[in-house]
Amino acid sequence: MKKDDRNAETGEILQAQCWEDGDTLRRALDVQSGETVVSIASAGDNALALLLDDPVKIVAVDPSPAQIVCCQLKAASFLCLGYGEILELNGSRSSNQRPSLMSEVLKETSAKISTLWQTMVKDGVIGMGGVGVFERQWAGFRRRRLPFAAGKAKIDALFSSGPETARAEFYDCSWNTRRWRQLYRSGFTRSLAAIDEGASESPRMNSEAMGQFQDRLRRQMVELDPGKNPWLHWLFRGDHGDTLPPWLQARNFGVIRDRLNRIEWQSRSLEAALGTLPAGSVDRFNLGGMFETTSEAAYQHLLKSIIRVARPGARLVYWNTLVPRSRPESLRDRIKPMSDLAEKLTATDRTLFGQKLIIEEVL
Repeated sequence: MKKDDRNAETGEILQAQCWEDGDTLRRALDVQSGETVVSIASAGDNALALLLDDPVKIVAVDPSPAQIVCCQLKAASFLCLGYGEILELNGSRSSNQRPSLMSEVLKETSAKISTLWQTMVKDGVIGMGGVGVFERQWAGFRRRRLPFAAGKAKIDALFSSGPETARAEFYDCSWNTRRWRQLYRSGFTRSLAAIDEGASESPRMNSEAMGQFQDRLRRQMVELDPGKNPWLHWLFRGDHGDTLPPWLQARNFGVIRDRLNRIEWQSRSLEAALGTLPAGSVDRFNLGGMFETTSEAAYQHLLKSIIRVARPGARLVYWNTLVPRSRPESLRDRIKPMSDLAEKLTATDRTLFGQKLIIEEVL
């Protein structure tokens, strides 16, 4: 997903969840015990999930103070809440005690709290995973427009987890109506525009690009089991359903809580963070969708900064959404694509919006 640094100035949380599949990320990075990771912080979900692979240190960066506060509050929730309470606070499960839960979490952090969090403490209407600009825009679509194309019965049928042949028939004959296609295009471009000014007017968001997004969504609803995709569940129901992202799964709760001190949350640009690190000190790089907002020249400059701090064999993982980015020919002697692994992992990747998974190795 795309992010810029407007929220660094306004205090807005652009995305309150990581929409890249954390399981795919972990398999792609293949972090080994004792390694050092640099990660885009985003909403914190996947940085927390990477603790499961026993890194010695994770440097999690984001230029937005609001995003870093979001991350710190999620981390703090592991220290003062029970497992079920974290699910309630995040919005993964229904709750009538979110204000009191958030009050407990706020006691655990010295981070500057924005008006957004104070409002959440006051009314507790939505969980932490729903407060981002993107999530709020999509929630409006889910409430006001989705029922015209897919009511509760149809959504229930989507998550019934029948065999692939039945899912294909359901999608092609019942779900993929002209009204759905029109509403999806409108809802997605509005949500994207909310975090990327002018996206709905961008020539990149043309019929071909929209068709690719719809094809990817069909794949998530047909070729993969929609009942096992927590992000798809949130998209259509506003919670995570029976399947949770890795950072919220019960079996991972204790491990993440015990390793929280291995994450350094830094409110700065990736380039600034890389500039503080010694040469040859980093083993893995989770770059999310950050290259969506960079020019080709800036992308290549960042790759050179990454090469400087990377150990031989270090691995880069990121997703292309609307902007194609992959190792330029000028760096072919320093970085090699791991296309076979990327293709293999793409077959099970539950990421809803990333169009292409990129895995590369520093030589």
